[in-house]
Amino acid sequence: MGRIEFEFEFKNEHGLHARPAGELVKAVKENLTSEVTINVPRLNKTAKADKLFTLMGLGVKMGEKVHVIVEGENAAQDAEILKAFLNEKFAPESELPVKIVEEESSDEDAEKPETFSDEKLAFESELRAGIAEENSNI
Repeated sequence: MGRIEFEFEFKNEHGLHARPAGELVKAVKENLTSEVTINVPRLNKTAKADKLFTLMGLGVKMGEKVHVIVEGENAAQDAEILKAFLNEKFAPESELPVKIVEEESSDEDAEKPETFSDEKLAFESELRAGIAEENSNI
């Protein structure tokens, strides 16, 4: 039986609250064969990563470093899968390593999703508030 241990820092804004904890539990149950344990050294708390309520009870906050233990026949492979999942879900994109992906076709006519800047979102919010105010005065 193999055992892999690593440290991970939660860099997302809200840490490990209900929804992301549920996603972690689901990922562990569906994709890993090894047992995963997460320890919060600061609080001396430990939880199995496939148990939602005990995982939420860890109280992991933004910037919290945890100790992750992966034990099982496929520990090395499962640890890599888990690291990729944690980086994708709990680290801001700006802090992730850049991955270069080669596309099979370069279809320039493909529709690209629209992205919004903070200024555009603020403007749209103000615009909606103004329209709502005008409608209430009618």
